[in-house]
Amino acid sequence: DEERLQCNECLKKLYQTKLSCIQSIQYLIEQQREIDECITDLKSTKIHAQEINEKISELNQISWLKLCCSKKKTHSLEINLHDDNHLLILPFLNDQSNLNNCIS
Repeated sequence: DEERLQCNECLKKLYQTKLSCIQSIQYLIEQQREIDECITDLKSTKIHAQEINEKISELNQISWLKLCCSKKKTHSLEINLHDDNHLLILPFLNDQSNLNNCIS
């Protein structure tokens, strides 16, 4: 009888430990799910940030080209205004070869 009671107590403790382990595992699984969601969100945010950075770079380049071309046009105008032998031809901004001329 005494052994049986001890055995039952031991089984109860074992069962409690098993339940506690199962709850811990469930908690860890839920935590892993949340971590996976965070990683997915971070990857999405990183991709979005890269797209924004690319657009900013494009806009910066366009602004720089406008500034560069504007300065070259102003300089050309100043030179050519005083010289009747020069014909001033301004580049079309959507023509790639003329854009390259602004850069150089």
